Amino acid sequence: IKREVKDGMFSPVAYLASNMILQLPLMIILSLSVILIGPYCITNFHWPNFPQMLILIAAALWSFECCGQVLSVAFRNPLLGMLLYLCIWFASFLFAGIMVPERDVIWPFRIFAFILPMRWTLSSMATIEFADTDWGGGAIRQPDGSFTCPELPDLMCYGVTGHEVLVSLENSFPSIGPVDHVWRDVGILLGIAAVFKLLFCVLFFRKTTSMSEPRVPTASEQLSMHKMTGGSVHAPLVVGTAFGQNLPPFVQVMN
Repeated sequence: IKREVKDGMFSPVAYLASNMILQLPLMIILSLSVILIGPYCITNFHWPNFPQMLILIAAALWSFECCGQVLSVAFRNPLLGMLLYLCIWFASFLFAGIMVPERDVIWPFRIFAFILPMRWTLSSMATIEFADTDWGGGAIRQPDGSFTCPELPDLMCYGVTGHEVLVSLENSFPSIGPVDHVWRDVGILLGIAAVFKLLFCVLFFRKTTSMSEPRVPTASEQLSMHKMTGGSVHAPLVVGTAFGQNLPPFVQVMN
């Protein structure tokens, strides 16, 4: 891409605009492929909240996509970008508040719970799935308003309504709760994606528009090139004091 931009085939703005136009609908298509068959058609997730789940997953995938774009241009070696992306992916699960509660993470590592996408994705996924649902088939409402599950242990009895299920889950997973923060979390995910996208645009402009002046090869580089060409007369070794090099006598003899 850098060579094509410098050759005048297209401008950086045209590339970034076309990339964005293609990226957004593809996130919707990718989200459909992620949640439609497995969670909804096979596992029978709560269909009335399908649009909210689709938007949430699309926002989460877009934030990870923008993160990957930043890392793709941040390093000269693409393997470093791939390695760092895997680290961010695993760290996003670690600091999502499910395996390790947010209150148990010490500072400054707790900042990862706020800037990584998975923290805002998993909590809203639970809210979307359990809100407005009824679990009366397993739990029974008692006259005092409590609930019991005759065929299940108390630790496996979460409630009759989706709200009660979320309250029960909050006891084990503090990041999940009965309060609906879905659209807030979607906005945070879009904000994370926008920050990564802005960083990508800055790095992309810098990489594609920066110009460097040709430099004179060092003596060691010239000697290495001379050896690679077998000392051919068609590839003379240009060394000496013309470029301010203080070379040992044997190198001057080779020249």
